[in-house]
Amino acid sequence: MGSRMGLAAAVLSIGAVVGSLVALASTGAGIELCGADLDGQCAAIARSFALRTGLLVGGVTVLMQLTVAGLLRMVAIEERRRLEVEAPLPRGGAVLGIRRG
Repeated sequence: MGSRMGLAAAVLSIGAVVGSLVALASTGAGIELCGADLDGQCAAIARSFALRTGLLVGGVTVLMQLTVAGLLRMVAIEERRRLEVEAPLPRGGAVLGIRRG
């Protein structure tokens, strides 16, 4: 179970970092486009959109990483099954106490 916790921590950390970087970059780009914003409403809207964009991108990053991890696990399981089918136990293997799976 420790590897699952490690994977979860890594996936969430990477998602948080990516989301933060996207939010920071989009905040800078959005505020730069505001120009002469006397009352600060444009900057507030830009920050709000940047935060939402960062959260969305971070969430999508986590989903993509989990998808890739699941596909890799599925390939590993199928490879193990394929190897078991190609290399059956020798005769008398059950007598020697060798069991599959």
